[in-house]
Amino acid sequence: MTGIDTLAVPWSTLWQPTLTFATLCFLVLPSHRVARRWQFALLGGLGALALMPINGIAPAIYLRSVIDDLAITTVLVLSLATLVRLQLLSSPPQLQQTELLWIFAALALILYPASLGLTYFDPYRLGYAPRPLLVVMGLLSLVLLWRRNLIGVLLFSVATLSFSLELKQSENYWDYLIDAGLGTWAIIALLMRSGLPIIAARYRKA
Repeated sequence: MTGIDTLAVPWSTLWQPTLTFATLCFLVLPSHRVARRWQFALLGGLGALALMPINGIAPAIYLRSVIDDLAITTVLVLSLATLVRLQLLSSPPQLQQTELLWIFAALALILYPASLGLTYFDPYRLGYAPRPLLVVMGLLSLVLLWRRNLIGVLLFSVATLSFSLELKQSENYWDYLIDAGLGTWAIIALLMRSGLPIIAARYRKA
């Protein structure tokens, strides 16, 4: 894709890979060690770099070709983590983070074993006619609201609204809720929070 072709791509399809590239790079880089004004400058520079053609293709487009568009929840998690890094938002309490990790891990374990051929039932098909799934996620959002986990309510409400507005090219509701990266990260984070301390304690006693 040439630089002209990149600029000709509608913003409706570019906003997500651009935001993903900028926030992901910002969080990976040790940006917490610099002053806030330089953090904002870095984030803005990464946003500009995402759309700058390099060897005929913009980094945002290249990233999209490698990992495809991420779920809306993943983009929101990256955006919220960026706001926390910029000290514009407080980090959610540990309990709320753990609740969301369990939810994303459960969604991944429900969805992805079928794609590996481990089960006969394919839940991904439910995403094309997602009324039952919408009801489940609506009830889950009410539970999160009752538990005052407003971040969780925000994530799933925005994902559902984005599906209704067709903000992604996919017509499957699952692609708005979860992706392999988010599911893998949730599982690993849960193992690190629960399993590894136990292993470390047993190792110290040995």
